[in-house]
Amino acid sequence: MEHEPLQTDEVVLYIVEDDEELAEETPLSVEEIEEEVVIKQENNFKVYPNPTTGHVRVEVNTAVESLMITSITGERIGSISMIGKTTEQFDLSNYPTGAYFFSFVNEGNMTTKKVIVVR
Repeated sequence: MEHEPLQTDEVVLYIVEDDEELAEETPLSVEEIEEEVVIKQENNFKVYPNPTTGHVRVEVNTAVESLMITSITGERIGSISMIGKTTEQFDLSNYPTGAYFFSFVNEGNMTTKKVIVVR
């Protein structure tokens, strides 16, 4: 598919999955691109059930170096290597109710999911 040269100073970017073709030439705004990137990153990490009474399962579908769990006060609950892993389970039932943050780290990037512990 050939693209006509841009007639203005704007930059036109397209987000295309590896296995799909560019169906139409619709320019995306910076906000749309940022939103698409965030959605794709969030879909790489699952933490459930949420809320939970204590037991939490983590699933990743992208390479992750480590996972760090912190409380809402910033206290480090735990940190583990996720190299070569796609699933892991945690038991937060001995911790107080409240919010906990599961931070996935890879190549200097961090994605964080919030989990609520209830009783």
